[in-house]
Amino acid sequence: MKKLKKIVLKNFQIHEHLELEFCDGLNVIWGDNQKGKSSIIRAIYWAVTNKPTGNWMRRINKNGEKLKAEVKLVFDDFVLKRIKSDKVNRYCLDDENYDNFGFDVPIPIRQMLGMDFIKLGNTTIFPNIEMQDDPAFMIFETDAAKASLINRLTGVDLIEQAKNDFSKANSRLKKELKFVEENMIKNKKELRALPKVSDLKLECEEAKIKVQELEKKTEGFVKLLHCGKEIEEVQATSVSCIEEAKIKTDILLKCYSKLSEMQSGSEILRELAKEYVATTVCTKIPDFSIKDLQKAKELLDTSINMKELLGTYSSDLRKINLCIDKEGETESSCCKKLGKLNETHCPTCGKKL
Repeated sequence: MKKLKKIVLKNFQIHEHLELEFCDGLNVIWGDNQKGKSSIIRAIYWAVTNKPTGNWMRRINKNGEKLKAEVKLVFDDFVLKRIKSDKVNRYCLDDENYDNFGFDVPIPIRQMLGMDFIKLGNTTIFPNIEMQDDPAFMIFETDAAKASLINRLTGVDLIEQAKNDFSKANSRLKKELKFVEENMIKNKKELRALPKVSDLKLECEEAKIKVQELEKKTEGFVKLLHCGKEIEEVQATSVSCIEEAKIKTDILLKCYSKLSEMQSGSEILRELAKEYVATTVCTKIPDFSIKDLQKAKELLDTSINMKELLGTYSSDLRKINLCIDKEGETESSCCKKLGKLNETHCPTCGKKL
């Protein structure tokens, strides 16, 4: 509680202007009746509690007008003012003004004063100030209310509150500890059901070996894929060579056909030559027409051309035969590779390729 050093009243009930300074220790205010001794206590009570409400504290002048009432309390380290008029209803804490605070004292001022109402059961009291008409302090209160107030004034209530808080916290912690212990038992059971670390390590090693074997098989499978591609390339080459050999064979058959025609023409030329020789021996002019001589000349030219063509096609035939032999060897090699591939199993599924 703060120490009150001075009070100033302006237009408060009977007092138009009053200043009182308080000394250390006990202060006694005395005087005749109806001189405003109780008004001083009411002013202090009104300033620190804002009760009672209304305009009862405002002094009335000779014209019957209510004047602006002001109470100024000077403490050790701050100054508190309470002002009431028709237009102003204000608290002032040093240079800070508070308006529109309702029926209660503004919180910063209550915190600065360190004084407030105390509720004891169904009764609310203000223990710091006792008014003139109030009964003796706590004389009519119950023993429980008296004990509660004494506990609050001496700080025992804080101990009781701390004890209750500790009891609640202890109860909560016991429940949490029980929950943790139950979870620990449950976790231990689940832990026992799990496989041992050594077994897991052995399974990991076995899995690692299987992975390495699978990698090797995968490498073999990749090699087989490359081999299959090579075989496809050889097959494509073989097909192209066979097609080329087929074309050249067709040409060779045409050459043989021409050669047959040339042989028949040679026989005709040979018969004409025999007749010519026979006629020459008999000194008889053979009966040849110009057409027969021209035909013989054409057959002779054809025979010469066919001889050259036959030489060319014979060379091509030899080349074709060599190509066919080479393609035969290639085809045989491909068949061997395909045979090996047919005997190979897939490294992933194990099926025969």
